[in-house]
Amino acid sequence: MAEPIRSIDRTTMLTHLGGWSVGGGPLYIRLAAAIAAAIERGDISPGSRLPAERPLAKVLAVSRGTVMAAYERLRELGWADSRQGSGTWIRLDAARPIDRLNDIGLAGRSRALSARLLEDTQGVIDLTISAVSAMDDLPEDVFGAPSRDTLERLGGGHGYLLLGLPALRHRITTYYAERGADTALDQVAVTVGAQQAISLVAQLVLKPGDAVIVESPTYPGAVDAFSRMGARLVTLPPATDWPNVSRLRAAISANAPRLVYLMPGGHNPLGTVMTERRRREVADAIDQHEVYLIEDNILADTAFENRRIPPVAAFSRSGRVITLGSLSKVAWGGLRTGWMRGPADVIDRVARLKAATDFGTPVQPQITACAVLDRLDDIAGRRRATLHARAEALQDELARLLPEWSWRPPDSGLALWVRLPRGDADGFNQHAVRHGVDVTPGSVHCADGEHLDCLRIAYGMPVDVLREGVARLARAWRSYDAAAPAAFGDRLRRVPTGA
Repeated sequence: MAEPIRSIDRTTMLTHLGGWSVGGGPLYIRLAAAIAAAIERGDISPGSRLPAERPLAKVLAVSRGTVMAAYERLRELGWADSRQGSGTWIRLDAARPIDRLNDIGLAGRSRALSARLLEDTQGVIDLTISAVSAMDDLPEDVFGAPSRDTLERLGGGHGYLLLGLPALRHRITTYYAERGADTALDQVAVTVGAQQAISLVAQLVLKPGDAVIVESPTYPGAVDAFSRMGARLVTLPPATDWPNVSRLRAAISANAPRLVYLMPGGHNPLGTVMTERRRREVADAIDQHEVYLIEDNILADTAFENRRIPPVAAFSRSGRVITLGSLSKVAWGGLRTGWMRGPADVIDRVARLKAATDFGTPVQPQITACAVLDRLDDIAGRRRATLHARAEALQDELARLLPEWSWRPPDSGLALWVRLPRGDADGFNQHAVRHGVDVTPGSVHCADGEHLDCLRIAYGMPVDVLREGVARLARAWRSYDAAAPAAFGDRLRRVPTGA
């Protein structure tokens, strides 16, 4: 038998397992089933060495016997082999999936986060999804179905609109003009959410080995898109914490990146908003180098203080700024309507790429998006009020039940970035799920192995659900802290969170 190709570290293993402990039956059966499912999905490659039994048992908060029994079951089912002194590894002849979705660099962690939408988590309060859970605070008449005549007229008859509905694109140009960035129609393309926009830009610009500068922490979906293209990720501290942009300039000069990815309008997961001065400085840094900036502003309209700060694109002379927007956070995730604003030649190439993939964004949600943009001030005001109240309620409950935890109050967005006083967020989340609540470990948001002691708590749920979620987190923390996983302490690298 050949030696294992690579070893899987504990953090990556936890990512692949997801909410494995939820459900019925013996723990070792559930653990073995979760590992087998990860192999079938392609998350764990044939030949990979599994973590040693004792360390994995600690991080999973189970006995070593549970892990031993799970590994034995994998051997019985033909998934794994073991050898004295060499550990347990996945057989090289294990079934291989057609499309190994998650086994591409750092993409696995972010894919595992979105894959939670497919999991049966009945009885678990899910505080991982950064979205408002209901539409109660939105006007009903905005979401009425358009008539057939309206669909046919606005959709140009056949409905194949590669750049998007012209009426919606016109409204987007107005949206940016009101924010200080004059925009022509040929600078706008409508996408299926901002995630598709990030993926399209990555496909257009990147080739394997190209450098991309990202913050740490950052949005996992961007890490996914860039990693899939084989990009090399260069990390910097959050832009809102920079004393100036000299570190960005140095990173650009040293790495010759093709892309820089920042979130000026509202950072996910930090909830910070970049000042106008810093946006001007970033624009100047981009103008002086042959590099494109993706400014992801999908959280801009959730900022609790309603300030229309111009996007970075408004200050750029070179025009090498691609600005992303979306209605998924400020209105409803089910709309799946986003857009990009950028140089006309880039937008034209996006249209050609969409022609080879989806022939354009569906027309009906775009008509609803037009109605949302027509009443955006009202809708955004309602959302801001809802989110601010829920953020305050979450922080109050955390301060009451978990006073040792620390965080920086958010200025925007739908989630709170929290630092644990000790321990490991991946390991803690194993206790949390077992106590009926799920949060996002900081490792999912990082491309550099930092922030292992941080986690993200989404506050899109109603206040009563948030309070119960924090109560469960408090019980989970007592359980985790009592276990005293001192072994994690040496591998944690503390980083400032602004708390």
